This record gives sequence, structure tokens and C-alpha cells, in this order.
Amino acid sequence: KQLDWLDGVDVLLVSAEGADLVKQIGPSWVIQIENENKAKTEEFIQTLGLEAKKEKKLVVNKLGLPEETELVIL
Repeated sequence: KQLDWLDGVDVLLVSAEGADLVKQIGPSWVIQIENENKAKTEEFIQTLGLEAKKEKKLVVNKLGLPEETELVIL
């Protein structure tokens, strides 16, 4: 019930510890802010089983949302 208020979220910003949250919510875009701990970032990517796209900038609009969850590392 604590996650009910996140139902329907299209874009979710998470730390490297947020893989379980991502799996529960299933947003269109997952944005993991890159941190100094590369091992945690790699573990996060593997846990989600998604291909990560590294970007310096991401422009998001409702019409451009992917059908399947995509992972972006900023």
C-alpha cells in the first residue's frame, strides 16, 4: 500500500539500491543517477536485466515514452 501513490509513474529516479522499487512500479523510464561506486551501478543494471543507456541529458515527453521499461544512467 505504501507504493500505491507511485502507481502509473512514467519516470522514476532511483539510486543504485532502488532495483526492487523499479520492479514493483514498472515505470517507462528508469533514471539511475551515476555515482562513484561503479560496482553498485553494475549490480543495479544486472538486477534489472535491462540494457543501460548512458546519457548526459535526457528529454522526456509523454508522447515519447517507451512501451517497455528503459534504463538511463545520467
